[in-house]
Amino acid sequence: MGVATTARAREPARSWTAPGARPAADTAAWLRSRRLMAIDGFFLDLADTPDNAARFGRFTNGHKTSAFPQAHVVALAECGTHAVVAAAIGACSDSERALARPLVDACGPGMLLTADRYSYSFDLWAQVLNTGADLLWRVTAPAPDPKN
Repeated sequence: MGVATTARAREPARSWTAPGARPAADTAAWLRSRRLMAIDGFFLDLADTPDNAARFGRFTNGHKTSAFPQAHVVALAECGTHAVVAAAIGACSDSERALARPLVDACGPGMLLTADRYSYSFDLWAQVLNTGADLLWRVTAPAPDPKN
């Protein structure tokens, strides 16, 4: 099995949340009374095995394909300390929005959550807002119509 599979179930890891995750910083990750958090995604090169290639795929720009299979990771992290509170792992073709959905449960009142334009969708915005978190998200110009 590849490096991105769980040892017990031999199933690909999908999401992870630190139960009862508490703030790691005294002051660096706070803006007044709000804990500064961010959702962002990144890609990891994995071991070049048939299992990893089948599960995660290889990134392609249409002309060239990556040398290694890649996992797309989206994480909810504390700003300042970079402590990861929750993460979701998917194939390199999975969207950042789709991978961000399981992270909503780790959001809550007292957080100021930042995100880049790749995370924005009206549905995801509404789900996170319903947790009680305050939101500061970058969107594309013009912002997508929430009715679509």
